[in-house]
Amino acid sequence: MEGKVFSGLNAMARLRAAHGAFHAANPAVPVDMGCPAVLGFTRGEGPGQVLCLANLGGQAASVATGFPGGVRDLLAGEKMPGGPVPLGPWQARWLVGEG
Repeated sequence: MEGKVFSGLNAMARLRAAHGAFHAANPAVPVDMGCPAVLGFTRGEGPGQVLCLANLGGQAASVATGFPGGVRDLLAGEKMPGGPVPLGPWQARWLVGEG
């Protein structure tokens, strides 16, 4: 289990280092996601902006991202069409706009 956790954290650190939005000069700006269980904040501005989401509840949730067009989840490596983004219980997503 320890190896799996370390591997996951290491992958997240590499993703973070690869995206300028996570630079220390870019503050985390809270975003009201309209769902009390979902924590949301942005990092960066413009086309490189990242929307970080975390479902802190034990139930699935779905939230609007505010991005025009589709989004790509940096953590899962998946692309999603425009519209509400699903979050499983305890799931985190780092989203960038695709459109």
